[in-house]
Amino acid sequence: MKKVTLTFIGDKSDEIADSFYTWALDGGLENGIIETLTNEEIEVTGIKDFNNSSLDIAIESKFKK
Repeated sequence: MKKVTLTFIGDKSDEIADSFYTWALDGGLENGIIETLTNEEIEVTGIKDFNNSSLDIAIESKFKK
């Protein structure tokens, strides 16, 4: 497992972080992540888990059969 951290800083950063989180879960970003990161060997299946308090998102991948 590998983790990437995005940190929003500056004016209204909390609001922007919440907006990004919502976009990832409900606004179509998940589809872009799947399409961009899936390749001949690995299939990105999508969001596996999320935490609304910490704004953590877990994205699952697996080898293609």
